[in-house]
Parts: sequence; structure tokens; C-alpha cells
Amino acid sequence: MQSPPFYFKRPLYNKKTTVNRGNETLEFICRWRIGFCAVLLMLVACNESGPLPEIVTASLKESHEETLIGLVSHLEDVTISGIEPVAGDRSRVSVRYELVFDMDFSRAIRVLADPGSVSGGERERFRDHLGIIGTVELTGLTSLYGEFEKGQRFNVVREIDFVKIKGKWVGQP
Repeated sequence: MQSPPFYFKRPLYNKKTTVNRGNETLEFICRWRIGFCAVLLMLVACNESGPLPEIVTASLKESHEETLIGLVSHLEDVTISGIEPVAGDRSRVSVRYELVFDMDFSRAIRVLADPGSVSGGERERFRDHLGIIGTVELTGLTSLYGEFEKGQRFNVVREIDFVKIKGKWVGQP
């Protein structure tokens, strides 16, 4: 008797997909489960549209406090009005906030121009801006806000660029 042709000798299915193979079936299921989870994680990571509102607010307040205007004012009612993806790892965020001055212009200029006339605590607080550089910087603020007074409020709309570095969003100046 002659043997059947070769195509009848091979199984018509992959041996690892059979239900009655025990350990091989378990191995198949584990591989697919791991692969499915990896694909799902990649989709979630790629779907991230930009920085979270908490990150934007914290970054804005941190950059505000590092400048001279941060020493004479504070921010209130920070809201995000839009997030625009610029590139794969970059986003531009539109932010609205209220700038509230805590000090008069005349008091601030006195602190910067004549540090000997103020207390040691105020001198220490403004130490990075004392002298002519701080005076020029404060005068530049008057072009935006005029000679501001304590309690005066301004609505500000601003765009901040964020870059994703090592999986974290970082605000750019």
C-alpha cells in the first residue's frame, strides 16, 4: 500500500492552539495576554494629549514665583482654555489667570532702589533683584500693568509650551 501524499500527513492547525495540549495551551494564553497588555499600554501612552491641569498650574505658579513679578503679586483662578499638540512630545497650553498685586509700585521701587530703607526680611526676599537690574525690570512691568497698586487685578491670557522629557511634562519659559 502506498502512503498518502505529504499534505495529508501535516496537521491543518498549529499545535500550540489546541485545547487538549495542557502546558502548551497555557503558554499560548500567557503569550497573548502579555502581548495584548503591551499593545494596550502603548495605545494609552500614545493617546495622552498633553500635560494634566495640575502640572500646568504647578509649572505656571513655579515660574511666576521665580521672577520679580512673583515677589510683588500672586496668581488666582488659573484655568486651562486649550491644549494644542505641536509635535509628538510637545504641546502648547493656553492658560487664563488673574494676577493680583500684593504691593504698590511705589513700595516695590523703594525696596529695589534703596534697600537700606527697608527691613532685613524684605531685603532678603528681593536679594536677587536689588539695584539697577531690579529697577529696570520693575520699570518694564509698568509698560504692561502701569503703576500698579496693592489689590489691583489683571486678567492674563498666556500660552505655555510643554515638552515631554523622560515621560514627564516640563514647562518651557
